[in-house]
Amino acid sequence: MDNYPIAAQGLINKSVLMQIKAHLAPTWIRFVAAVLGVTFSFLVIININRSYAISMVFLACVVFLYVLYQCCVFAVIKQQLDILDVLFHTSHLVYTLYFQDQAMCLTVHGKEKSPVYIPYSEFRTVMECRNYYLMVTYKKTLIVIEKETLNISKADWKNFLNEKCSQVKLRI
Repeated sequence: MDNYPIAAQGLINKSVLMQIKAHLAPTWIRFVAAVLGVTFSFLVIININRSYAISMVFLACVVFLYVLYQCCVFAVIKQQLDILDVLFHTSHLVYTLYFQDQAMCLTVHGKEKSPVYIPYSEFRTVMECRNYYLMVTYKKTLIVIEKETLNISKADWKNFLNEKCSQVKLRI
């Protein structure tokens, strides 16, 4: 399997999930939280001189939104860790990815399970973080790729994704 032109290593554990947590909440939740947060913050500023009590209510709304957003992110992290525990009986998973003609082949290190093939048509989003690329399928499966292990340049990676995964939202 080592002769495929594109290969990389992946890793999922709590530390990695905490590093990428800003990207784990659905886009619409991030957008709604940002718009409402800015709106309520603006209302706090406008009403601070008129009514201190109303300003505090709007400030409480800002704090509530922040806490709600964080709860959403940590729920996704817990869900991913629970999946690791149920499927692989571990909280730390290392895998190798081989990008073939029709599908990505995922081979888990240290497990006797057969490789998993994921067709490129299953991918919905590919995002770039500081140290990782995140690939998300339509079934919300998260695949984390360590950037430093990807054996092609960023430009070639982007071209490959555009060719094989034309339906994917690229955030690279």
